[in-house]
Amino acid sequence: MGALSERDPALAALLAALPEHERRRDAERLIALLLEIAGEPVVLLNNTIGFGSGDAEQPYRIGLSPRRREFVFHLPHALGLHSALLAKLGRFKADDKRLYIKRLSDVDAKVLLELLAASSRSAHPD
Repeated sequence: MGALSERDPALAALLAALPEHERRRDAERLIALLLEIAGEPVVLLNNTIGFGSGDAEQPYRIGLSPRRREFVFHLPHALGLHSALLAKLGRFKADDKRLYIKRLSDVDAKVLLELLAASSRSAHPD
Protein backbone atom coordinates (compact mmCIF):
# COMPACT_ATOMS: atom_id res chain seq x y z
CA MET A 1 0.00 0.00 0.00
CA GLY A 2 0.99 3.62 -0.36
CA ALA A 3 2.94 5.61 2.21
CA LEU A 4 -0.17 7.45 3.41
CA SER A 5 -2.11 4.29 4.22
CA GLU A 6 0.95 2.88 5.99
CA ARG A 7 0.90 5.90 8.35
CA ASP A 8 -2.83 5.64 9.04
CA PRO A 9 -4.15 2.25 10.19
CA ALA A 10 -7.81 3.29 9.73
CA LEU A 11 -7.15 4.27 6.12
CA ALA A 12 -5.22 1.06 5.53
CA ALA A 13 -8.19 -0.93 6.90
CA LEU A 14 -10.62 0.98 4.66
CA LEU A 15 -8.56 0.18 1.57
CA ALA A 16 -7.98 -3.45 2.61
CA ALA A 17 -11.76 -3.93 2.81
CA LEU A 18 -12.16 -3.18 -0.90
CA PRO A 19 -13.04 -6.44 -2.66
CA GLU A 20 -10.73 -6.38 -5.70
CA HIS A 21 -7.06 -5.68 -6.25
CA GLU A 22 -7.92 -3.32 -9.14
CA ARG A 23 -10.28 -1.32 -6.90
CA ARG A 24 -7.62 -0.98 -4.18
CA ARG A 25 -5.04 0.09 -6.78
CA ASP A 26 -7.48 2.66 -8.22
CA ALA A 27 -8.21 3.95 -4.69
CA GLU A 28 -4.50 4.39 -4.00
CA ARG A 29 -4.04 6.26 -7.32
CA LEU A 30 -7.00 8.51 -6.53
CA ILE A 31 -5.65 9.22 -3.03
CA ALA A 32 -2.27 10.23 -4.49
CA LEU A 33 -4.03 12.44 -7.06
CA LEU A 34 -6.19 14.14 -4.44
CA LEU A 35 -3.21 14.76 -2.18
CA GLU A 36 -1.54 16.53 -5.08
CA ILE A 37 -4.63 18.62 -5.87
CA ALA A 38 -6.10 19.48 -2.48
CA GLY A 39 -3.21 18.69 -0.16
CA GLU A 40 -3.14 17.62 3.41
CA PRO A 41 -4.35 17.40 6.08
CA VAL A 42 -6.21 14.23 5.34
CA VAL A 43 -9.12 13.33 7.57
CA LEU A 44 -11.13 10.14 7.73
CA LEU A 45 -14.79 10.70 8.56
CA ASN A 46 -16.82 7.51 8.53
CA ASN A 47 -15.77 6.02 5.18
CA THR A 48 -14.89 9.31 3.51
CA ILE A 49 -11.29 10.39 3.09
CA GLY A 50 -11.12 14.19 3.17
CA PHE A 51 -8.35 16.16 1.46
CA GLY A 52 -7.27 19.74 2.06
CA SER A 53 -8.42 22.19 4.70
CA GLY A 54 -12.09 23.04 4.57
CA ASP A 55 -14.38 25.12 6.74
CA ALA A 56 -17.01 24.71 9.45
CA GLU A 57 -19.59 23.28 7.03
CA GLN A 58 -17.26 20.80 5.35
CA PRO A 59 -13.92 20.04 7.00
CA TYR A 60 -12.19 19.18 3.69
CA ARG A 61 -11.95 20.50 0.14
CA ILE A 62 -12.66 17.20 -1.60
CA GLY A 63 -13.79 13.88 -0.17
CA LEU A 64 -13.39 10.38 -1.56
CA SER A 65 -15.45 7.40 -0.47
CA PRO A 66 -14.00 4.21 -1.95
CA ARG A 67 -17.03 1.91 -1.83
CA ARG A 68 -17.37 -1.72 -2.87
CA ARG A 69 -19.07 -0.90 -6.18
CA GLU A 70 -18.06 2.70 -6.92
CA PHE A 71 -15.92 5.66 -5.97
CA VAL A 72 -17.83 8.66 -4.66
CA PHE A 73 -16.25 12.10 -4.81
CA HIS A 74 -17.74 14.64 -2.39
CA LEU A 75 -17.27 18.04 -3.97
CA PRO A 76 -17.72 21.43 -2.31
CA HIS A 77 -19.83 23.15 -4.96
CA ALA A 78 -22.48 22.15 -7.44
CA LEU A 79 -21.11 20.03 -10.26
CA GLY A 80 -23.15 22.13 -12.68
CA LEU A 81 -20.41 24.73 -12.42
CA HIS A 82 -18.18 22.33 -14.33
CA SER A 83 -20.56 21.09 -17.04
CA ALA A 84 -18.00 21.48 -19.85
CA LEU A 85 -15.61 19.12 -18.05
CA LEU A 86 -18.38 16.67 -17.17
CA ALA A 87 -19.31 16.44 -20.85
CA LYS A 88 -15.80 15.11 -21.60
CA LEU A 89 -15.36 12.92 -18.52
CA GLY A 90 -16.69 9.53 -19.64
CA ARG A 91 -19.06 7.18 -17.79
CA PHE A 92 -20.26 8.49 -14.44
CA LYS A 93 -23.31 9.38 -12.39
CA ALA A 94 -23.73 12.55 -10.39
CA ASP A 95 -26.00 14.52 -8.15
CA ASP A 96 -25.55 18.11 -7.04
CA LYS A 97 -22.31 17.69 -5.07
CA ARG A 98 -21.26 14.08 -5.63
CA LEU A 99 -19.64 12.32 -8.55
CA TYR A 100 -19.89 8.53 -8.84
CA ILE A 101 -17.56 6.42 -10.98
CA LYS A 102 -17.39 2.64 -11.00
CA ARG A 103 -13.75 2.34 -11.97
CA LEU A 104 -10.99 4.68 -12.98
CA SER A 105 -10.84 3.17 -16.46
CA ASP A 106 -14.42 4.41 -17.11
CA VAL A 107 -13.32 8.04 -17.20
CA ASP A 108 -10.68 10.19 -18.86
CA ALA A 109 -8.07 10.57 -16.12
CA LYS A 110 -6.87 13.95 -17.41
CA VAL A 111 -10.41 15.33 -17.40
CA LEU A 112 -11.01 13.91 -13.91
CA LEU A 113 -7.83 15.66 -12.74
CA GLU A 114 -9.03 18.96 -14.25
CA LEU A 115 -12.48 18.57 -12.71
CA LEU A 116 -11.17 17.80 -9.23
CA ALA A 117 -8.62 20.63 -9.39
CA ALA A 118 -11.30 23.10 -10.54
CA SER A 119 -13.61 21.96 -7.76
CA SER A 120 -10.84 22.33 -5.16
CA ARG A 121 -10.04 25.85 -6.41
CA SER A 122 -13.71 26.85 -6.30
CA ALA A 123 -13.89 25.65 -2.68
CA HIS A 124 -11.10 27.96 -1.56
CA PRO A 125 -10.01 30.43 -4.24
CA ASP A 126 -6.52 31.84 -3.72
